[in-house]
Amino acid sequence: MWLLLPLLCAGAATLTDAAPPVVPTPSSWPGPYPGITFKELQPRVRIGSVFLLDVRNRSELLNPGRIPNSLNLPLHELDAALEMSATDFQVRYGFNLPAKEEEMVLVCRSGRRIQVAARKLIPAGWENLKLYYGSFKDWVKNEAPVSRAVDAAEVRKALTSGGLVLDLAPGESGGRVEGSRAMKLEELATVLRLPKGEFLEKFGFEKPSWKTQLTLLGANRTQTLEAVPLLNKLQYCDLRLYLGSVEELNTTA
Repeated sequence: MWLLLPLLCAGAATLTDAAPPVVPTPSSWPGPYPGITFKELQPRVRIGSVFLLDVRNRSELLNPGRIPNSLNLPLHELDAALEMSATDFQVRYGFNLPAKEEEMVLVCRSGRRIQVAARKLIPAGWENLKLYYGSFKDWVKNEAPVSRAVDAAEVRKALTSGGLVLDLAPGESGGRVEGSRAMKLEELATVLRLPKGEFLEKFGFEKPSWKTQLTLLGANRTQTLEAVPLLNKLQYCDLRLYLGSVEELNTTA
């Protein structure tokens, strides 16, 4: 309602007279580097069309969580990482930094660590940087999806409330969890591209939409984490990761 007050006070003003929305410029960012807003970043994150580098510690990716399609290089490892060969970097981190002329967006928890990272990356040649100053806190504030670890109680709540819990290794490590749906890890990239009718016929339940929150149960921690980038590429971004044992889940009251 407050957005309409200038129009009411202007009398003769019309909607076409309204000033365009203010878009932050580099001079108005909270730091000295060009930034990017949530509204600009979110659609690109969903389709994976942005190189998004998260410089938080690895533990933070599980709790409080990780922005979809982001890649992790902890800030305290950045200096050493920039000295590595491309091959060694790939082996250590599982990806390579983009070409120096290509755009890279930096994210952390609240916008401080990315400024430190920028001060290291720019002299090393990565000048086409944008900083998501709001970072993870702003992402969550906007109720955007994340992947994060959950405990057995949260999994059981998803099962009893009709949530979709995917068993990525049916028959392994303690047996099936009652109420979960079997979908092998190696099948994900293929079956989630099936038309709805074929999916229903194959699995006996409706194909989840990209908006569906998925809870993942792997045979082990590594398998569960491997599913995250696969699902992100398919635009499934709201993920809950159970990293405990199936035995613990089945015996939790």
